[in-house]
Amino acid sequence: MHEIDLPLERVMIDRTQEAKLLRGQSVILKPQTEGLKAADLVSISSVDDELLAIAEVVELLRELVPVVFQPSLVLKE
Repeated sequence: MHEIDLPLERVMIDRTQEAKLLRGQSVILKPQTEGLKAADLVSISSVDDELLAIAEVVELLRELVPVVFQPSLVLKE
């Protein structure tokens, strides 16, 4: 799945947050790019470059700082 090039912003997740994401829970991450808005979809990848999920931006905490992502589709068990 990691070889699929999706037309979505890509966000990397660390191992501690990965378990929460895989259970379908919201995670707070700092995106690598600017310009995300509420309701944007992003692809979430592990530190090993594995595509884990498609998630929605549900809350911008502040500009240029962590964002709350809710997984919409989890691709790994």
